[in-house]
Amino acid sequence: MSNITLANNENIITLKNETDSIIISSKGIKGDKGQQGNTGAKGDTGSAGAKGDKGDKGDKGDKGDAGDAVSFGGFIDYNDTSTSASPVVLVADTWTTIPNDGLGAFTNKNYKPNGDVDELMDTSTGAIDPTGLNLGDGILIRNDFTITPNTNNASLQFRYELGAGAGSYTLEKRLGRLDEGSGEPYRFSLSPDLIYMGDTNTRDNPISLHVKLSTTGTIVNAGSVIQVISYNQGS
Repeated sequence: MSNITLANNENIITLKNETDSIIISSKGIKGDKGQQGNTGAKGDTGSAGAKGDKGDKGDKGDKGDAGDAVSFGGFIDYNDTSTSASPVVLVADTWTTIPNDGLGAFTNKNYKPNGDVDELMDTSTGAIDPTGLNLGDGILIRNDFTITPNTNNASLQFRYELGAGAGSYTLEKRLGRLDEGSGEPYRFSLSPDLIYMGDTNTRDNPISLHVKLSTTGTIVNAGSVIQVISYNQGS
């Protein structure tokens, strides 16, 4: 039987017998960490994930404050009968008041403004009555009348007379030349006018309507519709 000698010399194990020797090296000491290598190429983008569940509905927000606004009030339509049978005679270059008795079949008071407004016209004179309005309110007036001049190419003017005493004033406009012949009726009906209640002088006095023709002629008044614009001061 052979004899085996085991020798351990600094991590080297040697096995010996009488004829042979076998050297077995053990694991060496761990060396220092090497330098980090370069970053590799970016990989392909992965597939999109599944869509998540729909979130719960949020609470309803508070109602916002109401904004300031101008609101439209009602209207009254005054249909005249006094001039249909007996047209008003116009003297050349003279301002003539337009009457309106409000007795026509097309007078409409079903949609009058709320508040202190009972009437918007004094039908005894044909003047607009703004006394039930508030300062800041306005009115839109659409008049409907027909002028028949006795001379061709007559010039026609229209005006409102407002206020009283030293504070009286007028708002005037030219309606042009009536140049399609004498004895022909010329109707004016689709142009509204705006008057606002900027002071008590305007609000507290009647507003009369007048026409002036450069020649003699006649006028037939169908009437006037008056729409109120109420002033809303907001909150």
